[in-house]
Amino acid sequence: VIRGGYVLVTKKSPSAANAVEDMDAPEGYVVNSEPVTAYVSAADIQGNKTVTVEATNHRKPGLEIVKIDSVTKKPVANCTFDIRSIDGTYHEPLTTDGAGRIFLENMTPGSYEVKETAVPKGYNLNPEKQTVELTAGGTFTLTFENVPKTDFTLFKHDSNNHPIAGVTFEISKKGGQSL
Repeated sequence: VIRGGYVLVTKKSPSAANAVEDMDAPEGYVVNSEPVTAYVSAADIQGNKTVTVEATNHRKPGLEIVKIDSVTKKPVANCTFDIRSIDGTYHEPLTTDGAGRIFLENMTPGSYEVKETAVPKGYNLNPEKQTVELTAGGTFTLTFENVPKTDFTLFKHDSNNHPIAGVTFEISKKGGQSL
């Protein structure tokens, strides 16, 4: 009989080790997968002694995703992330709020991969994927940085600092790849 988190076993049996196993957990908690063993002796039974066994259920984990500007370290709003469990049971695209964060509660424990899929104007997409192992009872934070796009202006001038018109430039990345 279950009453307010307590289990009452009224059947008296001979001395034995008894295993208590979680079948379900309250909302927001993880089922304890490890059985709890209690030994009940003949003396306990004859003396109508109550044997107390304690088991702990941990809260489901939380996941916080924080997005900041790589230069100013200020939050970046409106970045979209693809959040998926490695086992394929969870997949959700979510967008950072005005404080540059996404917070998920009551997640199922396991491995998750988080990848940025869209950024606001003025930022470069961060190609970095991050993986996190969510375990019961914890809140885990992943921080991503966005590199702001920069303007590039090139001027050609002579030795007297006068502009030279009609000059052609080739701009390439480090290593020689043309842009």
